[in-house]
Amino acid sequence: MCRGSRLNRQPIAKISVGASGSVGLILAAPGEQCREQDGDQPPAGRVNAAEEASKAKDWPRAAELWEELRHEFPGHSRYWGKAGEACCEAGLIDAAEQLLAEALTLFPNDPWVRYFYATVARRRKDWPAYLSRAERLRDDFPDLPLGWAEVADALSALGRRQEAKALRAATALRFPDEFWPNFWAAWEDAQSADAAGAVEVWSRLLDRFPGQTSVVGALEEARTAAASPQPTGRGIAGAAPVMSIDDGEYRCPTDLADTEILPKRVIVLGSCLSSAWPAVIEDRFSGCVAEHFLINNAAQLPVDPPSPAATYDFQLIQIPLRQLLNEHTYFGLPYSDPTAFERLFDAVCGRLTDMLHDLMRWNQAHGVLTFVCNFLVPQQNPMGRLLPRYDLRNFVYFIEKLNEALGGELQQYENAYLFDFDQIVSTYGRRYLQDDAVWTISHGSALADTDFEQDTGRLEPLERVSRYYPLATHKLIHCACTELVAMVRTIRQADMVKLVLVDLDDTMWRGVAAEEAEASSMSREGWPLGLAEALLFLKKRGILLGIVSKNDEDRARAIWQRIYGNLIPLEVFAVRKINWQPKADNIEAILREMNLLPKSVLFIDDNPVERAAVKAAFPDIRVLGPNPYLWRRILLWAPETQVAAITTESAARTEMVQKQVERETQRKKLSREDFLASLEVTARLGEIASTVDGRFARALELINKTNQFNTTGKRWTQQEFAAFFREGGRCFVLDVTDRFTAYGIVGVLLVAGNQIAQFVMSCRVVGMDVEIAAVAGVLQAMTARGAREIHASLVHTSAN
Repeated sequence: MCRGSRLNRQPIAKISVGASGSVGLILAAPGEQCREQDGDQPPAGRVNAAEEASKAKDWPRAAELWEELRHEFPGHSRYWGKAGEACCEAGLIDAAEQLLAEALTLFPNDPWVRYFYATVARRRKDWPAYLSRAERLRDDFPDLPLGWAEVADALSALGRRQEAKALRAATALRFPDEFWPNFWAAWEDAQSADAAGAVEVWSRLLDRFPGQTSVVGALEEARTAAASPQPTGRGIAGAAPVMSIDDGEYRCPTDLADTEILPKRVIVLGSCLSSAWPAVIEDRFSGCVAEHFLINNAAQLPVDPPSPAATYDFQLIQIPLRQLLNEHTYFGLPYSDPTAFERLFDAVCGRLTDMLHDLMRWNQAHGVLTFVCNFLVPQQNPMGRLLPRYDLRNFVYFIEKLNEALGGELQQYENAYLFDFDQIVSTYGRRYLQDDAVWTISHGSALADTDFEQDTGRLEPLERVSRYYPLATHKLIHCACTELVAMVRTIRQADMVKLVLVDLDDTMWRGVAAEEAEASSMSREGWPLGLAEALLFLKKRGILLGIVSKNDEDRARAIWQRIYGNLIPLEVFAVRKINWQPKADNIEAILREMNLLPKSVLFIDDNPVERAAVKAAFPDIRVLGPNPYLWRRILLWAPETQVAAITTESAARTEMVQKQVERETQRKKLSREDFLASLEVTARLGEIASTVDGRFARALELINKTNQFNTTGKRWTQQEFAAFFREGGRCFVLDVTDRFTAYGIVGVLLVAGNQIAQFVMSCRVVGMDVEIAAVAGVLQAMTARGAREIHASLVHTSAN
């Protein structure tokens, strides 16, 4: 085990039920048989398992596996290096440093141990140490391109840009047949060239290294930039250099992401439009295996996917429009007969229902998470821009309505979501992808140069179509892949924000409203009102809102009333700390009152001193500032603030928390016994038998959002839950009401055989002793089915 790590996933306790129904909790001693036995696996199988964990970037698991191999086979330098890499990537920097320093003394001639040792300094952002270690790697192993590249990166990190550029050029000359040294040298040249020069740089590199997707993408971006008008103008004197938002970040901000989720295996089912996706996915996500199943000719799906269904993170289905709307079905329709177009639309919708049913085979049989692309809407009405817009004879409207019908059809399937590819393409520019400027509407695909060879014999020579219509296909698919993973992050509830805390002055309104008379509704116009609206959307998603402001509360309330009036009442904020106390102290009180961890909170404040103080007090808290132009986009579009479904409990979360605060105030006035007696608590235990149960969405939400009262920390996918039910697993849910409010479903207990596999409970009912009733009810249900010795898993995590 890495020093200082918490990677042990073995159960450390079990519950036993005696013949009389008495319950006992037995703690497992180190090495006791409460642990699951690993068995004698051959080294090759264990190495493969460690490799898979590293490829999947499951770093805690990888660290555990490589560490075991290192301990048992200490003579293998590779196990030392990989263990160090995994510990470093898992955030166990000190453990990685110590481990790799020891490995260097044992294996001084292993370049990979020295490389991983250098990356630890890079991860620490200790740039002088990074440069020193990288130089040692280069000097000891001069024939390894990696050492030269690391030195260049270290020089760049230290601000020695010209030295880094010169070294990258020299490295490319030293290793002319190695791709990556030449790629980074070309990148340096492209950065210092104009748009046309960048196109030339990347074109030359693509000639030398044909088919390299990284070069293809860079070339497409350069061509797009060369075809776009260049901005002019000057910035504000004294302002810091401004970096525009990257296209890959624009729709899916990563500002709130703390952990990385990368797909391990996906499959794309579709026509030629999606044939390039697997290569882009594999290039975009290291270690991912992406498969493609072509359905151009209405191929029948086999019973099972090519790989075991449980290994897929998701499948992406792209239905060929041409199979629903063939040119033979509409070429001859007269414009004077609108009913003919209505009949055509009904027929297309019928074909869509049937085809979707066939393509959802693996989703229905195995519960595979599924995204279904909608159709690309034509760029213009082919009948002309002056004719009626919202008319089925306009194929722009026709395809829009077809997309609406597709969304309705998907509502009938579990674990399936619409992938709005049309909206993504619209964001980044239809003209850089769609083919309806050349092809038929029914083709509905991406423009490409694939047919050029058939046109080389014309009387007047043509250039490739991409010379007339600049394409950015590779870039758009990259952006679409980013969107897919953002959706996966939301579905898995990775790094979810549960509470947003905001300042008031220069945050909820412009400037510092020192006096009530200075405030008016004009102070909210522009980005402040956009922020306020975004916060209201978050509340509707189930995210809690709070105010932390250094102010006189009465004065702040009066200013709020003048600025927002009845448009946004202060009561939408579940908690408000408006006083002259340090903000870190106020946030500490809020965390205690609401029983939340700092990592679940986002703090927005215009003052860098306040942000730094809060961050110092709570390193895991996320902060936003100082740019108010970015806040709304991040709040609304980041996957960490989005939800896959809105349950009854999440919609009423603010009101419930306000009642919880009222309840906790009452607790302070009474003894524990009197307090519990006064609550008039009612706890009901129910059972969910499948994912179609109406309560399942809330159970899945709760089990994936709960950190503290969570006996294992395991996160579940809907696909895993479906398999759990098929294998006989049982899911019990706890519903609680007291005299203050109805809390809804606040607990989930999972039972597999004679084991309580996991128990999670919302912090809103902690201290009400309802967990005792929940466990008692589950034990009764288990013993009714013949269980006598009942075990329970308890796994330590950093949060529970």
